[in-house]
Amino acid sequence: MNKDRIISELSLIQFGNKGWMNSDATVCPECGRSDKIGIMFSNQGGVAHCQRCGTSTSLYSFLSKINRTDLIEGFSAPIEDALKSLNKEVEVLHAPIEECALPRDFKRIYYDDYLDERGFTPYQYGYFGVGVSTDISLRHHLIFPIYQDGKLVSWLGRTRYSKEWHKNNIDEYKHKGARLIPRYKNSTGTEFSDILAFSDDIIPKVTDTVILVEGLFDKANVDRLLNLYDREDTKCCFTFGKHISRNQSRILRSKKVKRVIFMYDPDAMAEIERHSLQHFNVFEEVMCAKLTDSDPGDMDARQMDEVMSSLRSPFEFYFTNIKTV
Repeated sequence: MNKDRIISELSLIQFGNKGWMNSDATVCPECGRSDKIGIMFSNQGGVAHCQRCGTSTSLYSFLSKINRTDLIEGFSAPIEDALKSLNKEVEVLHAPIEECALPRDFKRIYYDDYLDERGFTPYQYGYFGVGVSTDISLRHHLIFPIYQDGKLVSWLGRTRYSKEWHKNNIDEYKHKGARLIPRYKNSTGTEFSDILAFSDDIIPKVTDTVILVEGLFDKANVDRLLNLYDREDTKCCFTFGKHISRNQSRILRSKKVKRVIFMYDPDAMAEIERHSLQHFNVFEEVMCAKLTDSDPGDMDARQMDEVMSSLRSPFEFYFTNIKTV
């Protein structure tokens, strides 16, 4: 690829400070507008994105569509492989999720030292329905019921101990024969990929933005920092890990969500890249949050402000944050 020739032939000039280029003479092949088309080069080739109509494609495809195949000579475009699935929205048939039962002698609680240290508010004790169980296997765990479509479909068990405590427990278990206490114990027989936790909060055609995080404590903190309990237009759901299943995606589409923000942990940059690229044409807008210092569950207000003010499109995220030239 001759980058300099493409820049010259298309009269591209840089705009912004993140590597994007555009030109009044270069139009989007989909909507015909030139004022919002942006091109970014990389060692994989490049990408073209129209902020007017939302169309994104590889630079290879863009040049083909504007009949400038003369600029493609010697072009390598491995990003084409990453884009192959973007226009293949697959509907997945699935059986209705069965209801489950809470653990034995489940009892609600409204105060807990550990949760208070994690910032739980009186409202959140009620909102999450947190409780405990007399089941001996759960005596170290707090229990969080999970509902979907108005019915109990799973529950999560989480100890009151820190990550460091559990690391020490694992070490003592391996070397000293101590009793292993798992950090998480969840309902058995649950297909968590069929559940988008707290998706019942989404009001169809009213809630247009959903922030996706990995787990319950991430959601609890995001809700607090962004005051989402008082908002109908934006909600936060969690996907039980750094992935989004087809069924979880289907739930968002069925509720007419327009904008999705992937806000996974700092170690999930590759997953954010993959899932955001796969969904960029499924929703009207997909944005990526780059976290460097803390998980969503541990961020403070300043960190949240910085993250929300620097959200990036999937392609910008791909090229500037992961595939930096």
